[in-house]
Amino acid sequence: MFWLRWLWHLCMSVLHHGSNLYSVLNALYQLHPQKTALIIDQQHIDHATLKSVTDQYIIHWTQHPIANRQVALLLSQDLQGIAALFALSRLGKAVIIVNPQLIQHKLDALIQQQQLFLVGTQSVLNRLQCSPSDCAIIPKADQHSASPRTFALKASWFNLISVCSSGSTGIPKIASRKSKPWQALPLLN
Repeated sequence: MFWLRWLWHLCMSVLHHGSNLYSVLNALYQLHPQKTALIIDQQHIDHATLKSVTDQYIIHWTQHPIANRQVALLLSQDLQGIAALFALSRLGKAVIIVNPQLIQHKLDALIQQQQLFLVGTQSVLNRLQCSPSDCAIIPKADQHSASPRTFALKASWFNLISVCSSGSTGIPKIASRKSKPWQALPLLN
C-alpha cells in the first residue's frame, strides 16, 4: 500500500513540477510531512521544514532571478545549502556542487574556466569577493514558517546536477553522470 501511495504522490508531483529533485521532496512531504528528512549536527529536520525553506528560496529567486548559465552551488552542509539545491533544481538550473572550502586559486580558476554563476552563503561569497552580477546569496529563511508557499512555474525537466572534484591534481574537474530515476527508489523508503 505504501508503494502505491508513494507512486501516486510522485507521479502527481512530476506532472506538476517536472522531473527534478523538488518533485521527490514534494512527494515525500505529501506522504510524511513530519518525518525526518535530514539530520544536521544532531538537529532533526522534517520534510515540512525542508520544503518550506526550499519554497521560500524558489519564491525569492523567482523575484530576483539567477543568471541563465551554469550555477556553482557552494554547498555547505546545512539546511540552507540543501534547500538551495532543491530550489535550484526546481528552477531548472544546471547545478555544479562545489566545496566552499576549496583553495581560493583553484576555485577562481574553475569559475573563470567554466564561466559559472555562484550561489552561496553571505560569508562564503564575501571571502570570494565576487561581483553582484556573478553571484547570488542564499537568503535567510524562516524555518518555522507555517504558511503555505505557492509559486507558479513551468515544470523543469531533467536538469543536470554535477559534482566538482577536489582539484588534488590541478584545476578541479566537473564530474557528471547520467543516472536512471529508478536507481534512487530504494533510498526513498
